[in-house]
Amino acid sequence: FNCAMHHAMLRLGQMWALGNLNGKLGSSPSLIPMVFSWATGRELTYFMAREGCSKFAVDLVQLCEDLADVGINTIHFLVHSLGAEVFMQAFDLATTPVEGKTPLFRQHR
Repeated sequence: FNCAMHHAMLRLGQMWALGNLNGKLGSSPSLIPMVFSWATGRELTYFMAREGCSKFAVDLVQLCEDLADVGINTIHFLVHSLGAEVFMQAFDLATTPVEGKTPLFRQHR
């Protein structure tokens, strides 16, 4: 919330560089940085944005399912503020057993 996509990408790039994550991985691309963001507004629209968390949670679960479909089976999340609300709702959706379907998040620590 209240963070433009380009700012989120700059912050991720800064963490990536300061953590020297490319240097620790060698030539194997085992970590793929990604930003999941949504357009929600500014300070005065916080409560309206919070009401929309359930929709964004569904979108996050869909993204994780799409990543699993292409073979990405381990995902690490770094969430903050309203993103934590979205993540927890997504986590609840993804771990709730549905008849005939394996929960998306089978392992968590």
